[in-house]
Amino acid sequence: MQQKERCAIAYRNNRSEAVLEQLKRLIAQNTKPGDRLPTEKALAETFQVGRSTIRECLSALTVQGLVERRNGATFVAKTLPVGCLADPFNLLISLNVAKVADLLELREMLELSAIPLVVKRATPENLRPLERIHWQMQNPDASREDFLQNDVAFHQALVAIAGNSALTELYAALRKVIAENQTELSAVAAVQDDSIASHGVLLNALREGNAQKVLRCMQDQLRLTRIFHGLPPTTAPEAKTTSETAVPSKPGKESSDA
Repeated sequence: MQQKERCAIAYRNNRSEAVLEQLKRLIAQNTKPGDRLPTEKALAETFQVGRSTIRECLSALTVQGLVERRNGATFVAKTLPVGCLADPFNLLISLNVAKVADLLELREMLELSAIPLVVKRATPENLRPLERIHWQMQNPDASREDFLQNDVAFHQALVAIAGNSALTELYAALRKVIAENQTELSAVAAVQDDSIASHGVLLNALREGNAQKVLRCMQDQLRLTRIFHGLPPTTAPEAKTTSETAVPSKPGKESSDA
């Protein structure tokens, strides 16, 4: 290949990458989920490129899950693809920048910090998914894989109660990567019964609005998670119940185990 041809290819690739980034900014700043994007012709005129470049960029966005192609038109995806946030975590693992233990510590930080909002915003309605999942966890015929999937679903539903969409999406991506790097299932039996019981206690504490009890249950859940992964207990201090560190319970509800 001659130098002139190589330069031409490099120019086209750089131009496509630039247009792709501009399209991402357009979607992020000027659209909402489900919006229809301008036609290929209109986008080509906007970015002063050929329609083939626009078509290439839209195909890339489709693969990334950011847009959907339907009936000859392009729409902003209605839900954020988990992979968008999971990829950086996977990269950290593949490059040995971080280990699964680091991701588990991040999970602990996210879940424990979400407790105040979860307790504050818990309602009978948004607790129903947790109740359904907990019931499924108790199925004696469920496989180890089923139990782990239900455990992930339970905690994702729990974090979602906090009502912070950024936290919900980040947590979902984090759990996805942890699960993908979780190959040994034999340890499930050692923690399964205790985990099911702990989930039940946590649910009752949420119904009561007892934030301190919820926090202790969550710490117990995370302790069992560390056992499952063969990790030592966290060195973080246990939650205290002093006025400086206590997570307040819902107004009007007394702690049942104070």
